[in-house]
Amino acid sequence: MLQEPPHLPVGRVSVALYVVTNDPTLAEALAEHCRRYAEAREWDVAVCAEDQLPEQPLDQRTGWNSVTAALSGGSASGIVTWTRSMVAATGDSWDQLAALVADRGAFLAAAALDTPDGRTHLAQ
Repeated sequence: MLQEPPHLPVGRVSVALYVVTNDPTLAEALAEHCRRYAEAREWDVAVCAEDQLPEQPLDQRTGWNSVTAALSGGSASGIVTWTRSMVAATGDSWDQLAALVADRGAFLAAAALDTPDGRTHLAQ
């Protein structure tokens, strides 16, 4: 069983959900999985944002900017995305992004884990 990273909060916090895919039907399903992931941890969903251009730089994505605005405005204290690859190209870039989010007093979590073989494993 996959374990939560130790830096994720336990109990009630508000989070922003974020998914990016060029398939609107898939986006809805992935957002719903992120919602269930958050609710299983007793996190309240404050906002759900989607983007349709995964190849676009993160800071140019409208949905991502909505998520960061929720952090800045205090309506969310964490971000839940489907997989790390939705917001970061490599493990190192995920770590850098997580550190930037943490510097804002928030956290970054992935509801499913990317693997080197290209499969996705659901976080428990």
